[in-house]
Amino acid sequence: MQQLCFSLLAFAAQMGGYDIPEVCPTLEQAPKETLREYVCPEKTCPVAGVYVYEEKRLLIDETLEVDNLFTRSVIVHELVHYLQDLNGEAEDKECEAHLLRERVAFFVQEKFLRANYYRADLRHSINLYKCSS
Repeated sequence: MQQLCFSLLAFAAQMGGYDIPEVCPTLEQAPKETLREYVCPEKTCPVAGVYVYEEKRLLIDETLEVDNLFTRSVIVHELVHYLQDLNGEAEDKECEAHLLRERVAFFVQEKFLRANYYRADLRHSINLYKCSS
């Protein structure tokens, strides 16, 4: 799993404009309910992966196959958040800053899918994120 992490981390760093770190975060598969505890504890929401900032840990839905291209794209997305964290970008907790970080992660995820000959348009995914007025 570490070999996969480093390979995907290198892609995420290159596409996101980051230096490649020497350490990958812990990468684990977990039940969807565990992921929701971090993302949307009050309700049910669509979630395939989450980067846990405080723990430098990346969780992926345990029902997803790691060899699957979409699953790997989710890992790439979450690795972008890891890179953002390492570069101090996650310190800004304002909603607009969070939306910008998500846009970058979806952009890199889409680049990964397209680089692997998968026609992808993830613009609809960012529509799930909104700031209250």
